[in-house]
Amino acid sequence: MKSAAAEYRSYQITREGGFYFAVPSDGDEIVLRSAYVHRVRLAITQLWDAVEANKMPSWFEDALQSNNPSIDLDTYMVLPELTEAPEVAPFDFAQTVKEKVAGFLNEAAEPSEVDPPSFVRQTLLALMVTFAIAPIAFLIQRFGAGAEPEIVFTMAVVAVAVTHGQRAALLLSAFSMVAYNLSITPPMWTITAPGGDEIIYTAANALISFAVPWLLSLRLHTAPEVQETLTTVAAPVKEPELA
Repeated sequence: MKSAAAEYRSYQITREGGFYFAVPSDGDEIVLRSAYVHRVRLAITQLWDAVEANKMPSWFEDALQSNNPSIDLDTYMVLPELTEAPEVAPFDFAQTVKEKVAGFLNEAAEPSEVDPPSFVRQTLLALMVTFAIAPIAFLIQRFGAGAEPEIVFTMAVVAVAVTHGQRAALLLSAFSMVAYNLSITPPMWTITAPGGDEIIYTAANALISFAVPWLLSLRLHTAPEVQETLTTVAAPVKEPELA
């Protein structure tokens, strides 16, 4: 079944029987044929470029020697990118870590003039996380028989400590204590003096806020790839000697 014609740079391109055919709109007898529509369009583009450069492509000259107005582009116009798989460079983990650390150090050395201070961003983050998990803890307390809603706050503290460090996790621990006191501890929606359980959970979250980033920093600095990277980044740059 023949498809409707689509015009491309004064050529009418149609599809029939699994092949694409391009016929010039000026009535020329030449017909370009290929199983790939992008190869047909590339051939048309090369022909137009050849008119401006006054030199026909080599594949077009070879095709004309056959005295056949129907040119099979899949035979005469063999493109390396369509027949050969591209070479993929092997993944270099050490080089990737080195580039990431160098980029991080450069960004830290050049603070943005638009972004708010780090403490403001971490406070906003802690508030957003608190507002997100407080309803979850409230629903667990309300509908979960024997459930421990405190674990929701602790899991959030661990996640923030891993991704944003000690200060953000400590802020979240403080906000979580307030949210727990308001939404979990009776009387509801009233701030009362924290009980023993609240103090223990808050102390545990504060300990997690200190311990998790510290343990991650130890793991980071003891990794051999990172040690080599930090040594390379911190090494002084030698200026070229003038002759």
